[in-house]
Amino acid sequence: RDEPGCAKMNRGGLRRRPAWRDNIAMRTKPDDKVNTIQQGTNEYVKQLHMLGDHNPALLAAHAYLRYLGDLYGGQIIKHIVEKKLTAHFPNATTFYEFQRIADTDAFKESFREAIDNIPEEQVCADCFVKEAQLGYEFHSRIFNEIQPNAP
Repeated sequence: RDEPGCAKMNRGGLRRRPAWRDNIAMRTKPDDKVNTIQQGTNEYVKQLHMLGDHNPALLAAHAYLRYLGDLYGGQIIKHIVEKKLTAHFPNATTFYEFQRIADTDAFKESFREAIDNIPEEQVCADCFVKEAQLGYEFHSRIFNEIQPNAP
């Protein structure tokens, strides 16, 4: 987004749409007519759109959760996915790989600094924390919804 609170977090190294699409494609069959998007995902997307329309600086809470979460804890999840899914889906971990980020430690530090420098008048600290907690609840729900479908 171009809003001042989000602009400094808009970084190319975080873009993983092709990996995301590949991970979804490998879990679906060509004749699969079932809607694999879970209710929790739809509700999370609605929340993100609502923030984009009404309070875009709070999208930073979700960026914090998503990207720093993937760069830190996501690497733990990557190893779990490797153990559970790579026999069935060899490229199951591509979503957790940040090939366009050369120095992840420096990246994490600068990304966190960008979040810390969002002006208070754009987003209050308590609101940010509450929104990040809500995002975590959405992510937990989504993860729980997709687990029964894992091989």
